[in-house]
Amino acid sequence: MKGRFHHEPAIHTHTLATLIDKGKRFRHLNLIIAAVLLTFTLASVVQASTTPTTYYACVNYTTGSIRMTTATGTCLSKEQMISWNNIGQQGPQGPAGPAGPIGPAGP
Repeated sequence: MKGRFHHEPAIHTHTLATLIDKGKRFRHLNLIIAAVLLTFTLASVVQASTTPTTYYACVNYTTGSIRMTTATGTCLSKEQMISWNNIGQQGPQGPAGPAGPIGPAGP
């Protein structure tokens, strides 16, 4: 092809594309962080409330990801609905611990 110019398209790295690629690399880390935050959030709610509250979520069969929903919410075909509450049965009393060492005499 003599006399003709052939230009290849320039490759531009867009900031958004770079962020998306990084997001794919850290997807598992993001899921772990989300699960930890959800656990701490629910734990703090459980400690702060004495009124029974039921929580509902959809669990993805493939990824194990959890998506909060309501009692009347619907899960996708690849999800299973689960529920739990913040009040459980009291467990049995644990055994007595060993006696501690004797402390120094007070003033």
